[in-house]
Amino acid sequence: MLLGSLLTPSFFARYEVNRSQPSLGYGSDVALNIGLGIQVFAGFNQFVSFPTLVEAYANDTNIVRNTAINNQSMRYAEAGVRWKPNSSIVVSLTGFRRTIKDAWEFLPIPASVPNYPKVNLIGPFDAQIQGLAGSALIRFWKLEGYGTLTFTDYRQGDTAKTLIPKLVLSGELSFRDRFFEDALDAKFGLRSRFVSRHRGMEF
Repeated sequence: MLLGSLLTPSFFARYEVNRSQPSLGYGSDVALNIGLGIQVFAGFNQFVSFPTLVEAYANDTNIVRNTAINNQSMRYAEAGVRWKPNSSIVVSLTGFRRTIKDAWEFLPIPASVPNYPKVNLIGPFDAQIQGLAGSALIRFWKLEGYGTLTFTDYRQGDTAKTLIPKLVLSGELSFRDRFFEDALDAKFGLRSRFVSRHRGMEF
């Protein structure tokens, strides 16, 4: 809904059926332009996450299950500000919070054969994920710099976990131009990434 150039609210919903189980997800976003290239935004959504086939049924020599898996009920909210005075500068900062009911996770089990790890599928439990995400893009002449920062606090109940990194930093500095008589729009540069210590499963 375009309410002039000042306010832009939006609403959405999704109805789905997974293995005869119905689910309704819904949410809303709103953006407020306050001038000087500054935009304030906020949003929320609520939905159900169904388990995959592996999560729902696997129970063998590699995946050990200690309980039945339920659908995860998720709620997500965010709010932030974006500054774009011109096409050469874009800066944004967002705060977010996700709550998960009946969550589950994979935990590694020490195995005698290193190349064949085992995992234990545990749950259900309640989890909260909250944090800050920021990004900045600056263009000057044919040079382009881009960086992101994400700080995340993950908790199971009142216990902090390190299944995902608390801090992720990434940056890129590149030269961008059109080559071969404007036939190729390309950029060349350097990228870097920093991830804080964490303990989780990656497939």
